[in-house]
Amino acid sequence: MKRIVIYTFLISLSTHLSAQKDLPVDVINVVKDFDAKLAEAEKIKVNPEIPGADTGKLTYRYDVNPGIQELKYSAPQIRPIAMKPAEPIPVYPFYLKAGYGIPRQAYGRLSYNFASDEHTQIGIDFLHHSANNNNADHQQQRFFENNLNGHLLYLTQDGMAIQGNAFLTKNQYYNYGHYIENPGTLTSPEILRHRYDIFGVGAKVFNPKVSANGVNYFAGLDLYNLVDNVKSSEKNANIHLGVTKWIQEQHSLSLELGTDLTHFEDPSKSTNLSNFYLLPSVGIHGKSFSLQGGVRITSDGDQIKVHPAVNLAGSIAGNSLMAIAGADGGLSKNNYKTLSEYNPFISSRINLANNEYEHYYAGIKGSASSLEYDARVGYKTNKNLPLFILNTANFSRFDVLYRSVNFYHATASLTLKPSKQFIINATVNQNVYKNIATEAKAWGLPSLEVNGSVHYQSLNKKLLLTAESYVADGIPYKTDHNVTGNSKLLMDISLGADYNITKNFGIFVQANNLANNTWRRWYQYPTFGLNAVGGLTVKF
Repeated sequence: MKRIVIYTFLISLSTHLSAQKDLPVDVINVVKDFDAKLAEAEKIKVNPEIPGADTGKLTYRYDVNPGIQELKYSAPQIRPIAMKPAEPIPVYPFYLKAGYGIPRQAYGRLSYNFASDEHTQIGIDFLHHSANNNNADHQQQRFFENNLNGHLLYLTQDGMAIQGNAFLTKNQYYNYGHYIENPGTLTSPEILRHRYDIFGVGAKVFNPKVSANGVNYFAGLDLYNLVDNVKSSEKNANIHLGVTKWIQEQHSLSLELGTDLTHFEDPSKSTNLSNFYLLPSVGIHGKSFSLQGGVRITSDGDQIKVHPAVNLAGSIAGNSLMAIAGADGGLSKNNYKTLSEYNPFISSRINLANNEYEHYYAGIKGSASSLEYDARVGYKTNKNLPLFILNTANFSRFDVLYRSVNFYHATASLTLKPSKQFIINATVNQNVYKNIATEAKAWGLPSLEVNGSVHYQSLNKKLLLTAESYVADGIPYKTDHNVTGNSKLLMDISLGADYNITKNFGIFVQANNLANNTWRRWYQYPTFGLNAVGGLTVKF
């Protein structure tokens, strides 16, 4: 009887344990289903662009978005007046910086945000800068610039962003080179005045986060109207669209297209210039490399051309050493707005033209501890690159020559942060021009430029001291009388200081060109010599 009871108990216990083994299977399935849904719900956007350098030990993901890369040769960084360009505005709803200095210059910058939260941002920015060095040696060496910008960004509940902007600029320059070319003349200043008035608006819709089906999109429209005081005008419309499909949150298929329409008029003629591009591309992203490859198909209404659009980045030794290479090409539009922004002393009777270019480059970049660097070499081919020749018969205004120009370039930049208080920056750019069609040199274009700056913060972050330098070799020039030469070597040293008296009020002072160098960026147009400005800052 005892044996029967023991056997019965063992059989029951075995059956109970067997049933218990089935329970965790259902629980695990439920957990797996929950995890899968959670991962799908938290899909995040991967922006198609190279992230900024990081001094941490994170691994880079190089996501490159090949947009239209216009050929640019930036103007020298020497300030004709003692203010730094593109100064970042502190994060305050209201910010004002205003001052006065020599030679009779006024500076003012105002920023105000009407609304700023996670869904809406509305604000305006205003900049005024003027100077007047009108004396016996430099008659009519004066200018003023006024720029008013308004911006809007609204994020909808559905995940769409609506962005809008409007701007108005009123800039005026005098062709004082006429008095240097013709000393003692009594030419009316009104004849030498050149004013540019531009009004523009833009709108864009896009999704800042990847949609549930793994898609990014954008659509934008930009318009502007330019008029001057010598009866020339220009209208422009730029439409750009794009969509990207992400695969496994890493790889991408993209398609972009754009149309750029320009209409220019002067008293003697009117000209239209219309560009179109189509850019299909594929992105492949691995743990230590990124490849974005495609082709840019362009048309100016007469011809259809195919250009490369390839960018490659790969890690050789983590973040400290990375290799980069690429090939890009397309059409860069030379119109009245772009040319006058580069050279404000340009003639108002110009011809519009597309510069067809291709650019090939390779280099290295990286960051380690307190160091960030980027160095690359490249080769550019250009058809219709603008050169500038002084027209002395037209009150010392510059005419534009379009020439086929090829050049090699070497560029390097360095940022060093030896401590929290110090930041050191340096950039070097060298262009070697080759095969300039029918011209001996690239008139008006710089070859060697070196920029450097040191920023030091002290007194519990109340005092900021800045030292800047700019060096450039001689720029070749030519006149309508075939007078040729090179400007002299330039070295410009500038010092500045900003001091916060309280949280809301401060003072600033800055002096440029301490050596009083009157180097000529444009032939017959010496820059301002020693100049300085000081004033107050208000923020709340």
